[in-house]
Amino acid sequence: MLSTDAVQDPTSRSDDAYWSGIVNGAPVHGEAWHLAALLSDRATSISAHEVLYVGQAYGTAGSRHTGHRTSSHSTLQKIYEDHRAQEWDVFVTPLVVGKLLSLNDDHIDDAIGGLEGGLLESIMQHERNTVAENTVDVVEHLLISYFRPKYNKKLLDWVDAKHLAPLRDGGYRLVSVQLQALHELAAFFSATRTSPHRSHRILAEVPALPEGTEFTIGGWDEVDLPEISGIALLAAVTATTSELARSSSGILRVFGDSGPVSQPDFSAWGA
Repeated sequence: MLSTDAVQDPTSRSDDAYWSGIVNGAPVHGEAWHLAALLSDRATSISAHEVLYVGQAYGTAGSRHTGHRTSSHSTLQKIYEDHRAQEWDVFVTPLVVGKLLSLNDDHIDDAIGGLEGGLLESIMQHERNTVAENTVDVVEHLLISYFRPKYNKKLLDWVDAKHLAPLRDGGYRLVSVQLQALHELAAFFSATRTSPHRSHRILAEVPALPEGTEFTIGGWDEVDLPEISGIALLAAVTATTSELARSSSGILRVFGDSGPVSQPDFSAWGA
């Protein structure tokens, strides 16, 4: 963690895109916007990051990670090319599925049907690799449909897909992902989700329900929830996390002489 007032001899480089300095006698350096975000208390004008593309890296049985995918990614190369003459920088942000939670409650009328029982045990423990891959598929689909990034061509709408079949067939009717960055600097937005936030609370109904509701995909605040229920409690928890992300202190990791490795190993991050 870096306290900005501890940086000695700060110097900007490469047309102010990069900075370096001394902390506790050791050289440190990084992207200029990192330092600017900290010094400005993460002002939106500096911290706002438009989501241009959402992709996944999984491979066979989890054999690929973000480092592999970005080293030869044609869409990413096109994004760099398209923005070469512009003043905006392009960043790759690795995301990690940190925790999975199953809740036997939602906002949908119980007459529509629900969990058959045993699904969580059977697919999350006995077939961990299959579920991890399916989880990555679902999260990617959900993020694309929520942000609708400019460079994604598929899954822009939250539609029925084969990776949703295990959830639907097991009786799951609602999927939620919290894209959160508690102490991070970036606040994400897109042409569709125009308000930059460090934490996005995303909710989606599993497609092809016997009877749908008027809600398909959006934020937690876009759907009516029972006031006293497990799902309402979960909504309150996610809202608290979002507030913490908004008000928490930003943390900057800095590198010394060696700097970051050119090909970071994300394999330990999981799916």
